[in-house]
Amino acid sequence: MKLNSGCNKDLMVLTTAHEFGHVVGLGHENNRCARMNPTLEPDGTPNHCTQHTLRYWLSHVLQKDDLQGARAIYQR
Repeated sequence: MKLNSGCNKDLMVLTTAHEFGHVVGLGHENNRCARMNPTLEPDGTPNHCTQHTLRYWLSHVLQKDDLQGARAIYQR
């Protein structure tokens, strides 16, 4: 994991959520909006997601794809 020197606390929160996704077994999502997208914009917007403010992303950390992935792994 590489954080730019200008990475603020809020972006670290989003990055930590992404990395925790790996801990629970999620991989990168390269085709749909998800916290598990491999990169994000400076405002916290993951790849393939509609642009929003950092404040928005801090209150909408997980996306539908992230939740579906976790359910697929752990729901029985």
